[in-house]
Amino acid sequence: MQAVSNFKPETIDAFKKIYSEYKEAINFKAKFGNPTEKAFALTVLTVAGVDTP
Repeated sequence: MQAVSNFKPETIDAFKKIYSEYKEAINFKAKFGNPTEKAFALTVLTVAGVDTP
């Protein structure tokens, strides 16, 4: 994921924290959300370095 290398380490850490706190909701929205929710969820997953569900 080349895009992740463009982010500062503190940004990546912030996205990892968001993911750890809202893991279920982000995974759900990545699969079943409307287009805006999916975009947000996939952004969090990508920047946090998590494989998409």
